[in-house]
Amino acid sequence: MAYVELHCHSSFSFREGASTPLELVLRARSLGYESLALTDHDNLAGAMEFAQTAKAWGLRPITGAEVTLEDGHQRLLAARRLGYKTVPVIFLDITLEQARLLNVGLNKITGDWDKELLARLLADLKPIETIDLSLSGFSEDELAKLLKSLELREKKERVEAFDLDAALEAARSAPRAQQGEIWALGDHRIMCGDSTSVEDVSRLMNGEKASLLATDPPYLVDYDGGERAATKGNKGRTKKHWDDYHDPETSVDFFKRFVQVALPHLNSKTPVYQWHATIRQHLVMRAWEETGLHLHQTIIWVKPRAVLTRSHYMWMHEPCFYGWVEGQQPERKPPANAKTVWEIGGENDNIHPTQKPLEVFLRPIEYHTEAGGVVYEPFSGSGTQVIAAEKLARRCFAMELEPRYVDVAVLRWEAFSGERARRLE
Repeated sequence: MAYVELHCHSSFSFREGASTPLELVLRARSLGYESLALTDHDNLAGAMEFAQTAKAWGLRPITGAEVTLEDGHQRLLAARRLGYKTVPVIFLDITLEQARLLNVGLNKITGDWDKELLARLLADLKPIETIDLSLSGFSEDELAKLLKSLELREKKERVEAFDLDAALEAARSAPRAQQGEIWALGDHRIMCGDSTSVEDVSRLMNGEKASLLATDPPYLVDYDGGERAATKGNKGRTKKHWDDYHDPETSVDFFKRFVQVALPHLNSKTPVYQWHATIRQHLVMRAWEETGLHLHQTIIWVKPRAVLTRSHYMWMHEPCFYGWVEGQQPERKPPANAKTVWEIGGENDNIHPTQKPLEVFLRPIEYHTEAGGVVYEPFSGSGTQVIAAEKLARRCFAMELEPRYVDVAVLRWEAFSGERARRLE
C-alpha cells in the first residue's frame, strides 16, 4: 500500500502551515503520493482550492479539518471509551480570543480553576475591544478581584531596580519636598516632618491607625559608613537634627519620644519592631520599659558581608527588638517556623552601613497585617518600608525629617510603581 499523508496543514492554518495548497500538491506528487489529506486548523478555507488543484495534478484529495474542542473534553473521552464512532458537535465561527472567553464561561458553570492562570487569561483578554468579559460568567466584582490578585502577585515578585545614588543627586539638583509637606504615593503617605512632634504625626496619620510599627531609626552613633563621620554640616538642611541626641540620657529621651507620640495612632495589639545599634541596645531597652513596651524577642539580621570599623571584630549583624504594648500581644503572629535569625542579603549602596534590604521590612508586614492595612514608619530614610508596603498591597504612612530623603522616597516609589506622587498639603 502506498504511503498517504493524513495530517497536513497549509498556509490557511496560519500558525501551523506555510505552504499554499498548490505547493503541497506539487510536493506530494514529487514524492510519488497518490493521495493527500489537508487538515487545516479550525477552518476549511483552503479546501476548495486544494481539491481543485489536487484533481488537476492527478492527486486524490482528502479534505477535513483539525478542530479545537473548547468544552466537553470529559464527555468525548467517555464516548471514545464506550466505542462511539461519532458524537454531536456545535461548530462556532469565533476568534481565538472569543474561544478562550467561551471556555472561561463554560467552566464557570461546572468547573474548577487554577486562579493564577485564569487571572492571566482574563488580563490578556481585557484590552481586546471585541471581547466583553461579562460574557465570562463572572460578575464585575469577581473580575476585579481576579485581575487585582494578578496585579498583586506580579508586584510582589517584581524586582526593584533603583539607583539610590542617582536619586540623591536628583534630589539635590531638583528638590521637590519641603518641611511640613505631606505627599501621596498612591495609597501611601509621607510627610517631611518630625516623628517626635505630636502635631506632625497627627497630620500624617489623618485619623487612621496603624496595625504595625516597624522602623529603622537613627542609631545615634558617629560612624555612618561613608567617607567621613556624620555631622550636622553634611546631613543637609533641616530644622532639627538627630545629632542632638548623641548623649546617652538624651538618647533615651529620643527613643521614648517617637514611641510615645506614635502610640495613640496604633491599633490595640499592634506589634513593634525597632532596629538599633548594639552599642545603644541598653538605651533602647530603657526607653521601651519607660514607654510600657514589652520586649518579647530580639531578631538578628545576619548581613552577607562584614562591615569594617575600629572594633576588634568586624560587625556582621544587626539587632531588632520585637514586642508590643504590655498586655496587648498581637493576634496575628509570625508563622510557626519563623526564626529569630534572618540571613538576608543586603544592599551595597555605600550610603549607610545599616542600609536594610527589603526583606527585613517585608516579613513583619506579611506576618502581622492584612491587605490594605496601615504600617507606620517614623523614619522613612530612602523609603524602603514604602516599597515593601507597595509590594504587599499595604499602606505605609511614613515620616522623614530631611527633605532630600523625602524626595528620594518619592522618586523610588515612582520608579517602582510607574505612578506619579502628588503633594497633598
